[in-house]
Amino acid sequence: MEPDHPAHETVTVDVALGMAEQAALLMVLQDTGDSDTLTVAAGETEERADVEFTCMSEYECTFTITNNLGTIVATMSSEKHAGEDDPTATAMVPPGPMDTFPLLNAGSTDSIRDDVVRTAGTEVDAGTAGPNFTPTELIGMGIGGPGVLNADDAGLRSDFQANGDALTDADGDPVEAAGPGLAPVLADGTTITGADDAVDPSADMETAPAGWGMKTLFRDWGDTAGDGDGGFETAAIVVKNLGDGMPHPFDRDLADNYVNTAAQAMFTLGVRADGTAPGVTTLGTSVYIGVDELTVGAVTLPLAASVQWANMEFDSDSLVGAQSQDLNVNATETFSGSYFGAPGEFQCIAATGTSCGIARGDDGIIRVNDTNAAPDVVASTGRWTFTPDPGAMITVPDQDWIAYGAWLTTPDDAAGDHRLGVFFNGMDPWTPAANALDATNAAGLRGSATYNGGATGIYVDGDDSGLFTARATLTAVFDENMDGVDAADEDYRISGRIDNFRGTDGVALGADTGDMPNPQGRGENDWVVELGSVDIAETGVIAATGTTGSADGVSWTGMWNGQFFGPSEDDGDAIAPSGVAGRFWAETADPDAADADMNPVTAVTGAFGATR
Repeated sequence: MEPDHPAHETVTVDVALGMAEQAALLMVLQDTGDSDTLTVAAGETEERADVEFTCMSEYECTFTITNNLGTIVATMSSEKHAGEDDPTATAMVPPGPMDTFPLLNAGSTDSIRDDVVRTAGTEVDAGTAGPNFTPTELIGMGIGGPGVLNADDAGLRSDFQANGDALTDADGDPVEAAGPGLAPVLADGTTITGADDAVDPSADMETAPAGWGMKTLFRDWGDTAGDGDGGFETAAIVVKNLGDGMPHPFDRDLADNYVNTAAQAMFTLGVRADGTAPGVTTLGTSVYIGVDELTVGAVTLPLAASVQWANMEFDSDSLVGAQSQDLNVNATETFSGSYFGAPGEFQCIAATGTSCGIARGDDGIIRVNDTNAAPDVVASTGRWTFTPDPGAMITVPDQDWIAYGAWLTTPDDAAGDHRLGVFFNGMDPWTPAANALDATNAAGLRGSATYNGGATGIYVDGDDSGLFTARATLTAVFDENMDGVDAADEDYRISGRIDNFRGTDGVALGADTGDMPNPQGRGENDWVVELGSVDIAETGVIAATGTTGSADGVSWTGMWNGQFFGPSEDDGDAIAPSGVAGRFWAETADPDAADADMNPVTAVTGAFGATR
């Protein structure tokens, strides 16, 4: 006897369509009576006119889609077992990629292209034309100071002001970039920070490389021209691999844990002041604070007073009355407090006839006041010593980090030019130890090192332009054959590759197609910048060298340069750099060529960082 089978029933249900689905389907079913059918397997989804139809049944579904007097009507037919609930179906236009910077004014690709391509701009290296970078400085990361300061506020400053003017020096000349990351020290200009201007990247945006953190920044500068067009807007990406700080006793070894010379001086325990001026005593346990070009023994201490004063906090109980007002104290007076978080004792060492100023800030914390001046009182010198308590600890910020980034500012009017900038920098530029690049010497570096990280910058592609993220992979070859012979041309060289280019909406730039496969099958698109091989220099600076590669099968050329970062020695032995960073540009076509209109320029310019 055959087993009983539940009876099947055919069921037809209406499929709800929203405005987005109606609009998409009306593009293909434009006239009344136009109709289409779509068969979808049980539990699967199929697309028609950008609308995804999902069959939520144990049996396949047949969708019928019809234009009924200008309104799209959709039904679904399927089967079910007798007595069970009817199957269901959905139709929806999936949410598209969301650009991280949705408020950024639409860019003029031609304007951006003028800055990105090699026909305009500053020099990547002597004699080599490059993109028209606007000088850009990394801020809030302690370069030139005692380590990392306000790291959460990390951002960028450029010489481009929101009124459209570039800053100039005392002679009226443009501000020039300098340093390993071509980063100037700018006192003014466009500034965006993580504290004030951070925006959350969309879920579609490519995440930072493993071990790195990324900040996306946006600022609307307003309609400074007063022409009602919305004004300037700046979008930026800052990527850094800043690690956690390490606790260390506030002792004579503390200064050696900082790579910056100013920081080393700031935390060097010298002789304690005695009386109204620095003197020689038996107490070699104090640091000097706010002393300009003070010579202690054979050491000159050109200290950044503002940085030091900002990190002094006084205990209220150690102060005299009138603590709610500015107060001048005499030389030799002592107070308890903390310096960079370490507890200890402060002593005013102002010169004879002057005093030290202290004041309670708006936040209630008592700090140095270096501007206090009253009738018959000389303005505060802010000269102090700090003697740490026994066992006092201090957190030494990460001294081996790299950061890179890019920004793009839209103009204040349709005829204005876009401004853009890229940067890279790090806390500890690597300089090879003695004989580190000599294969014939026992101290020479051997083997090779691979560096992985990311890149960001600005692209133009036909009528499209914007910011991108990408992947960076570089290989430094030292003594590759481990044979101690420096005969091979490829020893002590570095080369690399930038690929996996994506816009800030997460969409790949370029398409990996069958007739234009990605070189060597790496990356997810057909944009690849090959960083040409170049010698590793004795300075740790990577000289400007050519780039090759292609964009969607069209060859492009350009340049790149960079800098190694990280400690150079460990217990006297040479070590390979811990990281490398740099900048690059590449383009596909000569914009001045006769066929430029037929072959529009695809170009990228950016910065990268990678670690081993």
